[in-house]
Amino acid sequence: MKLIGSRASGKFDALSDWDHVLETSDDFITLNSMIESALCVKYDKKSDIHLLTLIDLEFNMHDFSDATNKFTTEWEEILTIIDSSEFSEFWILAVKHLKGIYRNYLLLIDLGIELSLKILRDKFVSQHFGVENYYDFFAFKKLGTGINKTLAPLFDVTGLPTHTKLERIEKLRAINALYAKLTPERSGEIQQGIDNALARLRDHELVQAAARNHQSWFSETSDPTKEALIAFPKTDEIDIDGVLASARDTGVEKVGCWSLLPTMPTDLGARLLARGFTWGWQPHWMALDLSQTLPETPAPGDLEIRENVGGDAWDVENLPYYDPAAPLKLSERTSHFGAWQDGRVVGQSAVHLSESDPTIAGIYNVGVVPEARRRGVGRAISRAACEWARARGCRYVLLNAATHIYEKLGFRSLGYGQTWWLHAPLPTEAVEIVEFVEAIGRGDVAALETLPCPPLDAMLACKLTPLELTARLKQPGSAQWLLDRGATPHVLALYDLGWAKSLPRLLAERPELLNRRRGIWGATPLHEAVERDDLELTKLLLAASPDLTLKDHQFHGTPLGWATHLGRTRLIPLLEAYARKTFSHSG
Repeated sequence: MKLIGSRASGKFDALSDWDHVLETSDDFITLNSMIESALCVKYDKKSDIHLLTLIDLEFNMHDFSDATNKFTTEWEEILTIIDSSEFSEFWILAVKHLKGIYRNYLLLIDLGIELSLKILRDKFVSQHFGVENYYDFFAFKKLGTGINKTLAPLFDVTGLPTHTKLERIEKLRAINALYAKLTPERSGEIQQGIDNALARLRDHELVQAAARNHQSWFSETSDPTKEALIAFPKTDEIDIDGVLASARDTGVEKVGCWSLLPTMPTDLGARLLARGFTWGWQPHWMALDLSQTLPETPAPGDLEIRENVGGDAWDVENLPYYDPAAPLKLSERTSHFGAWQDGRVVGQSAVHLSESDPTIAGIYNVGVVPEARRRGVGRAISRAACEWARARGCRYVLLNAATHIYEKLGFRSLGYGQTWWLHAPLPTEAVEIVEFVEAIGRGDVAALETLPCPPLDAMLACKLTPLELTARLKQPGSAQWLLDRGATPHVLALYDLGWAKSLPRLLAERPELLNRRRGIWGATPLHEAVERDDLELTKLLLAASPDLTLKDHQFHGTPLGWATHLGRTRLIPLLEAYARKTFSHSG
């Protein structure tokens, strides 16, 4: 028997499979209707778009797969259900079963789509040509004449190989566009919901891609003799004590940890703070879609951007993130750019391609010498890195930076992460102290009852008191446990725990808490409210009559002085009005 078509020849042709089936315009109309039914059905008396179900799965799935034999067994069960159901129910039945069975993004999307189309095709052939399956049918049918050209988008979507989550998002977007074509009368009511869901999914995956790019960058550019890094841990198996022991043995005096939010493991903050890490700054992830046209970036006319191809060391001072004694290590995936003006380097940037995903690049080490700032040098040197990445086929450029600087280049915010830092000397806390702090950070009140209790108001190695730590890690149960045992209340800690309504009564009963200083700066709660630019907290504290003449120990400024220096325009009038009122009463 002679086989005709792409499968027989061993070559893939997106149109040929359906060319054997579709011969008349009526065939196309029938199949079009069947595809529409497969993409949008009524289920449990509720309109349900299977694409939305897939998007929901993408949100909730993790980066692991169950055993193949388990999937095979369960898939056979799904096929049995499908055989006894209308084919238009295939998507929702298959996806609902797959949700807890096989957690591999590639197979969930690709396999689900392909198998649904195969079942659809076989049912069409059986219904219209009286053969049991498609392969029996196309063995003797003549090649079609191209009547199904309008179905090409379907194969463009389902035939795409996908190697990364971002590629699968693009596939979902293409399917969504096809759905809108097939059912324009219904697409409007859910189009915005799908677009919003895809946007959130894409942003989530871009943040994950930023973490992977950072890991790759750290591994190639960090000096392990100077700094140890715990980069974006994902599981409970992280060995923090092992990292610290290794750092002590090798003389490393700085250990850092970077994490996405929410953290993995969920108690990462508690584990780190218990071992003396201090709460660090928050990385701000931003992304630029390189398929868009980059805006022009005005810069000095004599500014020249050069790629540092040879990795030459520059004789320059006060250039942020640059050390002439340790120039950047270059590779095929890492490049370095310098901004030159009047024969000297005034700025730099670096760009790094992800090893696991060639469509992603990260920008690092953007810096400008002080005397050349606010002239467009930073944007110009960043744009050069973006163009380099685009020339190498990247779709997205990611970075961690301040919003206002890069928004002008087209970058948009994706969200924040968290860092923790441990500086020399590395502490060797007693085991029971570590266990106690971890229990506080986890909200494990039962464990707290069994552990030795250090002084409740003591400053821990992480530079927080136990009560402040509960506020940082959002553990009201631990906070109440400490207060019940005599810990001194801290106004800001209680406020951060969501107990603002209880503060007026507390401050009336214990007025000394209102002006209680903390930390090396000796700041009062009102100083800290000003630093946060928190209007509601400032009003709450002013209502309790604080002492506005108190100055911090570091900068010797009053709360009003802090507000003026920091430009807290909302708070300055309130503080000035309270100061005038206090002065008039005392006069």
